[in-house]
Amino acid sequence: MVVVPLHPPADLAHVSRVLWAIAAMPHRRDRPVAGDLEGDWDFWFDGGACRCTTDVNNFTLQDGSEAWLSTSSLTLRGGVRLPDGKVVTFGEERKPTAATCVGCGREITAGSTFVQTPRGPAHAGCA
Repeated sequence: MVVVPLHPPADLAHVSRVLWAIAAMPHRRDRPVAGDLEGDWDFWFDGGACRCTTDVNNFTLQDGSEAWLSTSSLTLRGGVRLPDGKVVTFGEERKPTAATCVGCGREITAGSTFVQTPRGPAHAGCA
């Protein structure tokens, strides 16, 4: 067996630092302090700022990285754009249960109509 070292085109260490920053949001604040990013942001934290919209939170870090997290998804979904333009996206996979629609993620109530798909059960309108 030959093991090939992992050298992804995007810098994995940089991506992890961005994800840590948006997860931790160290010293989050509603008003900027000296050295913070300038602009119309909803809040700031050490090393970055965030603008919240209806469907997504958009983060910009002082190193030029950007990230976004979906606020309308039932699961974790988002992405990171590094300063060199490379983009890494991610999404949590929900393991469907017998009572969860694989299309919308909502419960399939007992006695309701559903369709059995290759991925699992779905509401008739979601299949």
